Amino acid sequence: MSNEHEQGGDVVRSCAISQDLEAYPLLIQEMQQQFGENWGGLEIEDAISVLNSSHAAHMESLVMAVGAKDEQHIDLIVEIVKMRN
Repeated sequence: MSNEHEQGGDVVRSCAISQDLEAYPLLIQEMQQQFGENWGGLEIEDAISVLNSSHAAHMESLVMAVGAKDEQHIDLIVEIVKMRN
């Protein structure tokens, strides 16, 4: 998520979190339809620091796309869910 968001440019309204966002093309399409350019994608390991930053100030929603291969990240996934509730 670029610095332009902090300087009054487009606001990040939503975020999709996944280890491999490209594996979910329908999610990408839906995010683009709903939010245009005002959404961003994050890997699971980067999500907590970004969600605790100014980038998340105007965020309306958060989507997590996970699969069986993400079991190794279950602690991080739970932490992300808890912090956004």
